[in-house]
Amino acid sequence: MDTLVPRLRLVYVDDSEADLRLARDILRPAGFDITTHTTARSAEHDLIGADVVLVDYHMPGMHGGEVVRRFRSLIPAGQRTFFYLYTSDRNLSGEYRRLGFDGQVIMKGNPEALLRQLGAARKALALRLLRPAV
Repeated sequence: MDTLVPRLRLVYVDDSEADLRLARDILRPAGFDITTHTTARSAEHDLIGADVVLVDYHMPGMHGGEVVRRFRSLIPAGQRTFFYLYTSDRNLSGEYRRLGFDGQVIMKGNPEALLRQLGAARKALALRLLRPAV
């Protein structure tokens, strides 16, 4: 585990219980304090203090871009949170920034890819915490 950022607080929203369970099983031992939710609404109370929010794109009722816009409106000013699109839909690969995400985690369902890509997010967050807020 990276010592610059102790345990990252991660909120993961996905309508797939199997994907949520897999993420919990691999991310907790890797140093992530993860909470999981099947709806955006139920995740809202966990946004305060979250370091990373991972959002599935294909959600019932609203797509991931709409979820992120809603979440950003709920984050207090000055809170530094990374929002990541989590998908295996290659058509969305170049769209994550336009949708309001800071990054993307692709190859959904692949534990090694998830750990590698969130490890990079952990390093980026550590660097962000070293810089003063603008």
